[in-house]
Amino acid sequence: MTTETNSPDVKWEGHDLVVQGPPGAIKEKFYQLLRERVSIVDDREFKLMFPDLHIAAIKSRIVIVEGNSKKRIKGIGIYVNKDDFVFGDDDYSDLIDIVVTHEIAELWYFSKTGYSLSPAPEALAEDRLNIAHELALRDEYRVAFELGKAERLLEFMERHHREKHPSESSLEENRRTYNLVKKRWEN
Repeated sequence: MTTETNSPDVKWEGHDLVVQGPPGAIKEKFYQLLRERVSIVDDREFKLMFPDLHIAAIKSRIVIVEGNSKKRIKGIGIYVNKDDFVFGDDDYSDLIDIVVTHEIAELWYFSKTGYSLSPAPEALAEDRLNIAHELALRDEYRVAFELGKAERLLEFMERHHREKHPSESSLEENRRTYNLVKKRWEN
């Protein structure tokens, strides 16, 4: 007979991350453990794993609910394409940690215990990737403001979405989020 313990913890079991306990008690450790597992790769390696993506990506969002207060993220990995941060002589690699915050935040919104996006609340089931992305983008810009790098992050995103992977919608999304977080930051 197994008993489920409710003691807060976040730990690696092989390649799986097990999350258990109230979100407030485990969030910091969740972020810390995932930061330790970030892989910085070049463009060639990144494109082999994620041919349609750029900048950074999460390898797995498979979240398994185990009991009332425990979740397991299968085969997790966060990868950053270091070459996407360089434009000729201009190097934006000082922003990698901020971009990693976005990827970890997306996973957090899916896998935290309590109310989360996995399993998806029925009303949000179809849009949960967009919701997690939007919340994570806000976290990314909040951290950038805290570090005094918000304008630089927006500059990087503008260059990236104009020069490397053109996307007017992504560009607008970043501008909108920058302005939203800036307004909150100034108040």
